[in-house]
Amino acid sequence: MHEKTHAPDNVTYNNPFASMGFAAITFFLFGIMGALTKIMTESHHIVEIIFYRNALTLPFIFLFLLWKGKELFKIQLPVRLAARCIFGILSMAITFAALKNLPITDFTAILFLSTLLTPLGAHFILKERVGKHRMFAIFVGLAGALIIAQPSGQNVTMLGISLAIFAAISHSALYLILRTLKTMPSITVTFYFIVTGTVLPAFLMPWFASPLSLSDLAFFFAIGLSGGFAQYCLTTANRLGSPSLVAPFNYTGLIWASGFDILIWHHFPALNVYLGAIVIIVAKAYIIYREHKKKTHDLNTSL
Repeated sequence: MHEKTHAPDNVTYNNPFASMGFAAITFFLFGIMGALTKIMTESHHIVEIIFYRNALTLPFIFLFLLWKGKELFKIQLPVRLAARCIFGILSMAITFAALKNLPITDFTAILFLSTLLTPLGAHFILKERVGKHRMFAIFVGLAGALIIAQPSGQNVTMLGISLAIFAAISHSALYLILRTLKTMPSITVTFYFIVTGTVLPAFLMPWFASPLSLSDLAFFFAIGLSGGFAQYCLTTANRLGSPSLVAPFNYTGLIWASGFDILIWHHFPALNVYLGAIVIIVAKAYIIYREHKKKTHDLNTSL
């Protein structure tokens, strides 16, 4: 059964400044969640972290939806929403595994690949045309990832790098799925994602659960709060503004990640991490420039 929705071209981005605000908050919160998660992976299994991250925030978001109106529980695009929820949990597991095996700064820099892979995925999956200039920029960005992916011997392993690359691919896929859910309220998408993230790991908890202290509960609650609100902000940012407007704010995460690495783990990222990140950022900036130029050309042609 095919789901009915508006074509992406019919979506109007009516509040770009609000979109940028939500995007900035999103990646700050993801930075906090990443640091807290890495701390908890030292003593708890990833299944536990996913479960508590969602279960501890589920009652609050449920009550919020009841307060805002029961119509927000309505599912408009069930197949796409299910794909977003299930694939989102798998992506979260890969992301947490990468954080466990890699310094946050290295992980964040490699995750920048997702902003380059998104237009590539849009080309092949959503049938959006990506010209040769933007395609060239994507491959330049991939070269930047190769610069980053050089184990320095300081808590950097090929396992962690590989997991981070898979995480970047999964995040890119999630961005594409979110673009197909623009007609659904952000809070609704976030709610069902958290429900899925509570129910699925619950089946595995008998094998992975361990005793929790009060400090553990506080950390898990903070992970859930920062992650849940970040998901809501990300969905809202994509609904209010174009992906090309939201994606660059991803790079602010490198600032927060570097700070957490230095302050918490006393890890000073190697120079190649920043050099590779700069290459990826420049490549993405060029893609944004080409997209803007193409839109301007198309507008002038139609007049």
